Amino acid sequence: VPGTATTVPATTVPATTVQLASFPAQGPCWFADTWQAPRGGGRRHEGVDLIAKVGQYVYAVQDGTLTKQNLDRPGSLSGNAWWLTAADGTYYFYAHLLAFAPGLTVGSTVVAGQILGFVGRTGNAGGPHLHFEIHPRGGAAVNPTAAVKAIDGCRTTTPPPQPGGTLPTPPPAGSTVPVTTAPVTTPPVTTTPAAPITAPIVGSGNAGGGGRWQFIAPKSASDTTMAAGVTRTIKVNNLSGVPAGTTGVMLRLTASGGARNGYVITHPCDIAPPFAATLNVRAGTTAVGSAMTEVVGGAVCATVSTSMRLKVEVLAARATNGVGVQPVTATRVLDTRSATKLGPGVMATLTPAQLGVVAGTQALTATVTIVDPTGAGTFSMGFCGQGPWTVPVSDDSVSSFAMTMRVSSAGWCITSSVPMHVIVDIVGVWAGTGSPGPVDPTRVFDSRSSGSPVGGSSRQVQIAGVGPVHRGSPRRCSRSPP
Repeated sequence: VPGTATTVPATTVPATTVQLASFPAQGPCWFADTWQAPRGGGRRHEGVDLIAKVGQYVYAVQDGTLTKQNLDRPGSLSGNAWWLTAADGTYYFYAHLLAFAPGLTVGSTVVAGQILGFVGRTGNAGGPHLHFEIHPRGGAAVNPTAAVKAIDGCRTTTPPPQPGGTLPTPPPAGSTVPVTTAPVTTPPVTTTPAAPITAPIVGSGNAGGGGRWQFIAPKSASDTTMAAGVTRTIKVNNLSGVPAGTTGVMLRLTASGGARNGYVITHPCDIAPPFAATLNVRAGTTAVGSAMTEVVGGAVCATVSTSMRLKVEVLAARATNGVGVQPVTATRVLDTRSATKLGPGVMATLTPAQLGVVAGTQALTATVTIVDPTGAGTFSMGFCGQGPWTVPVSDDSVSSFAMTMRVSSAGWCITSSVPMHVIVDIVGVWAGTGSPGPVDPTRVFDSRSSGSPVGGSSRQVQIAGVGPVHRGSPRRCSRSPP
């Protein structure tokens, strides 16, 4: 659950006159605008990533000639890759293929819609996808998102008619096709493909530690200052209460002291950080959020975009026996604006009944909003009569964060170090048998690329079928509060 939204990486879609005759990949698939997203080593993303299953077809987007081929090898960014050059010199770069279509070599002429190979995850790819670039007239790459979106063939699963009338069969994962040595008939590519955005990885169901969640007394897994661009491996299976073979943990993240506006991404350690923030952080302030993250090798990884102090606590672990989450319509359980501000000597008490605790509840997910504090201070919440969880808050007129906290018969008690109004909304009850799994952060909506900000009226956001979300999931509508 992300914390307060502040600044997230900007994305833009520069105009391009390139028009595609065919979509680059077979559906079903999905994609988002990640042009110029930061990559390791100071590089930027120079393409669009079409997230699809291993073995789906990759198509020629124009008539042209295959002018270069790369074979996957240790340290390769692109993995198995094709360069397709059209008559006007524009070339198209395809990376991370599982394998190439039989019979094609460097120098082969192809037609739009012809199968060039199969979607894979070779090279520097954390998950199966096609990395696709456009270089007009052989020059620098341009943002291909608009050209791809103009066709948007992600719902088209039937391949177009093929030369010869037959469809190639995808080889087993890990197969390779030798690099061809035919002479290049058009100018070779002179740019280095950028590292890809990684595909979202769906949680592993009930395998390896169960599909439900056991809440524990929060355990600190890491508390350190991290430099910009650094990924830290954080061991979690050695903490008290965390099963050694767990496949996922729920984390509470507290980020502070950021050198500039930035973000935190938590992700499995066997993939590169995906382009979607887990927690956004404003320079000089504290941000709090939580995340369900897949555990690989007993650890999770955290990557930061700017230098900051990051504290990571484990709140719950995936286990054979436990609870699931019951999403609920947001219920306001506290709003001090109708009474007195919290502050020194003032305490708000929320009983289990007020919180909506039902039989078997282990924890609640809540959104906490701080309004009109008299200055920077601290906010504290926890079991009444026990040591609370305390977090710094800024002097902003409105700030908000999401968090998950255990419940007990004592209820929650809330205090603050400076006068402030506090609003608490309950959005999830951790009880019952639902079995949510950890997924990588996946951006499903960004109003900056939709033409206008959200506000005043509802905006329908497509959720079903995007990234790790199943097709049966309902749409959700987003709007700014009045």
